Amino acid sequence: MNRLKAKFRTWTIRTKLTVILMATSTAAVLLAGIADIGFSMYRSRLNHERHLDTIVSIIAHNSQAALAFDIPEDAEKVLSSLDVDDSIIFACIYDSEGKVLAVYRQANQPEDLVPPKPQAEGHEYEGRYLKIFHRVYLGEEPIGLVYLLDDRCDERSQIRRHTAALVLMMFLALGAAYLISFRLQRPISRPILSLAGTAADIAARKDYSVRASKESEDEIGTLIDSFNDMLAQIQQGEEVLRNSEERYRTLVDNIGFGIALIDADYNILMANSATGELFRVDPSELTGKKCYEQFEKRDKACAYCPGLKSFESRRVEDVETEGVRDDGSTFPMRIRAFPMHDDADNLTGFIEVLEDITERKRAEKILHETQERFRDFFQNAPIGFHSFGPSRLIIDINEAELAMTGYERDEIVNKKTWADLVI
Repeated sequence: MNRLKAKFRTWTIRTKLTVILMATSTAAVLLAGIADIGFSMYRSRLNHERHLDTIVSIIAHNSQAALAFDIPEDAEKVLSSLDVDDSIIFACIYDSEGKVLAVYRQANQPEDLVPPKPQAEGHEYEGRYLKIFHRVYLGEEPIGLVYLLDDRCDERSQIRRHTAALVLMMFLALGAAYLISFRLQRPISRPILSLAGTAADIAARKDYSVRASKESEDEIGTLIDSFNDMLAQIQQGEEVLRNSEERYRTLVDNIGFGIALIDADYNILMANSATGELFRVDPSELTGKKCYEQFEKRDKACAYCPGLKSFESRRVEDVETEGVRDDGSTFPMRIRAFPMHDDADNLTGFIEVLEDITERKRAEKILHETQERFRDFFQNAPIGFHSFGPSRLIIDINEAELAMTGYERDEIVNKKTWADLVI
């Protein structure tokens, strides 16, 4: 039964409807057939009993003279008329004292088939046989008894013929029911199969602009309307999401900084075009690879990894390191890592913002060199120089001016103003 249920689940709606309709029709035809066969058996038995009652009455009437005058030969002639009835296999006539006057035995019956003891008038079924005892009267005086043994072959033959005809009619009826059910299930199965086909087409092509066709105003029509409304909402949501993604992609790709979305296992989930430009690769080639392998050509995450630090601190972490390209060239870069959380506040990954700081490093170097040259000039100039802060206190003074004033550096810096020196 479980295997049948499992198989039933795999059938199409058309097959299920046809099977249900055929099962209903078959049950109805079987019940009607069983009832008809039962009634036919009852009617055949009743008719056969009436037929035998007529025969035994004729035998009793025709054997009155033989019984009255005790003539066995005449009684046997009366019984010999039973040869025309194939179902009567044995018969006998008893006189008034219960002695057998004449016996009839069908030609193909064994010799051990003998008359039974006389019994009361009536019918008795014994297995496949029917026994009939019928009293013979002369006037109102009983003068003998007629016994018939019938094997009911005519009754069974009639039932078989009726059953065969009924089975044939049942098969014809079921065939007609199948053809009718095959046609009648279409208004139900066709829109459902069409809806299933539309759903499969949408799932394959991801095209939510497709709509299922409605053929009726019943519950299936309501289902199709609801399905189309759902598609409209999904389509609208898809358009909103697509527009949002386009704006997000436009923003990310044009922000001017490399941006990479990285999971907790250091796998790059997404990288913008600026990241690809930094490392001179297609951004799609970075997806699915380890960030430390692609950004710094390491075989594992480094100790100063800003992503790792952001996991530990749960805040933005910043580090300056050296980026390495596939061709071996390097460049200074700054990485800022922003931790990501799910709705349950569990860390799921981090966002890295990568910045090429080559120009900044060059500017810092130039500034440092300029400061060094100015410092050298300031300290070694043959004339006095000093500088002061917002409070007018001297914050620096060169050696030439110290010599002019006669003070030590720690006596002047952050302690005296220019006015204190000239007074």
